[in-house]
Amino acid sequence: MFTARAAELRKHPGQISFPGGSRDPEDNGPVGTALRETFEEVGLSAASVHVLGRLPAAEVVVSRFEVVPVVAWWSGADPLDVNETEVAAVYRWPVSLLADPAYRVTALHPSGFTGPAWMIGDEFLWGFTARIVAQLLQLGGWERPWDEAHQVPVPAAFMRDRLR
Repeated sequence: MFTARAAELRKHPGQISFPGGSRDPEDNGPVGTALRETFEEVGLSAASVHVLGRLPAAEVVVSRFEVVPVVAWWSGADPLDVNETEVAAVYRWPVSLLADPAYRVTALHPSGFTGPAWMIGDEFLWGFTARIVAQLLQLGGWERPWDEAHQVPVPAAFMRDRLR
């Protein structure tokens, strides 16, 4: 599951991401934070999610956030209750679509940054979230050869943050 962040948010507005956010003092580590944030953003209860594990912490360059990706499985059967102040849309893209080379491109940022990306309809998945997806496809053995030379400029609507 992916979310499109609400356009009014201060950090990464309009970008596609996984549910998540900053740790609260009562959270029980990164998994607790991920489960709480998922509930707050899309109404998915912790009981509906099977946590598979964590990836190593990594920094989001623009915001300087250190993120610990938590990988989990959800059946997709539970109804969602989207918090519209944080989430503009929810996407349920299957691994088969993300592994399909027809959707993969290389994002080209005006700064010269390049990285993995996906063009799915009018949506553009790039940046930190795309790096996680690429890593998961590789770790899971689902990655398929794709044209890494096919560079696409990051659409302006998907890059409204500024480097600090």
